[in-house]
Amino acid sequence: MSPQAGPATQAAPLIATAGLAAIACYAIVKFDVLIGSNGTLSWLLPALLPIAAILGIGAAMRLRNRSPQMYADMGRNRGDDLSAPALVLKADQ
Repeated sequence: MSPQAGPATQAAPLIATAGLAAIACYAIVKFDVLIGSNGTLSWLLPALLPIAAILGIGAAMRLRNRSPQMYADMGRNRGDDLSAPALVLKADQ
């Protein structure tokens, strides 16, 4: 984090993460109520979430091991000059 980052910039993401995690957990636990069924779908569809998360983490780890540069560039804008270092702006400018 930058030296100018105050408590609000640190607390807000933590509060948002906690809130989203609580909502996701509640939705998964009460999924049968959400879909209006107690059948196979009430446990099969929520089971896909951790499976997708595990597959995504595995794919990211594989990419990081096989192509570190591609992994480092992941998430950057395609319009960014990937050969140039990131521009850092100072708060007093």
